[in-house]
Amino acid sequence: MTLSNQLSSYADVQIVFDKAIELQGGKYRFQTRGDAVRWRQRAYKFRKLLDEQPFAANPYRDLVLRLTKDPSDTTVEITIGHVEGEFLDPKGKKVKLPKKLVEEIQVDDTLFDEAKKLAEELGK
Repeated sequence: MTLSNQLSSYADVQIVFDKAIELQGGKYRFQTRGDAVRWRQRAYKFRKLLDEQPFAANPYRDLVLRLTKDPSDTTVEITIGHVEGEFLDPKGKKVKLPKKLVEEIQVDDTLFDEAKKLAEELGK
């Protein structure tokens, strides 16, 4: 299945994402498991397209979309936050990772600030 590269093709996904943010999560139910899987693929494509837009903020970046292992479950669970995991060394010993890997870089760029402000105004 080829997914569209046009943001307008994902209006249904955006509606669900907006409601999930408003309610701080939720579940989106489908008729079949296959429908749930296809919708989640479209949702990931929508987020990827948003990330590729110049000067556009992606408010959906922190949404986590999960399908359960139960093949009869036809819902996509949407939560806000990052997926946590464990890092293991080659011998299987748990290794603690730093909380912040990259320091934020502060740049005095008035042109960037103006472009960001304009993008936010146009996004409203």
